[in-house]
Amino acid sequence: MVGEMLSDFNPDCKLNIQGNIMGLGSLEYTIEGAGYGDLVNLVYKAITLKLQEKLAESIVYDFKEAQ
Repeated sequence: MVGEMLSDFNPDCKLNIQGNIMGLGSLEYTIEGAGYGDLVNLVYKAITLKLQEKLAESIVYDFKEAQ
C-alpha cells in the first residue's frame, strides 16, 4: 500500500543529505530532479520485497489451512 501511495505522488523528488564530522566540518548535498520519485518507489519496493513475499506466503498458507 505504501508503494502505491509513493507512486501517486508527484514524480519530482528532492533528497537532502547533511553530515557533520566531530564539529570540525560539515557537508550538505542535495539531489533533486524529475523522475526521482519513481526511483524512490523502486528502492522502497526492493527493500521491502522479502517482507512482501513473506506476507503473501502467510496469507496463502492461512487460506489453504482454512479449507
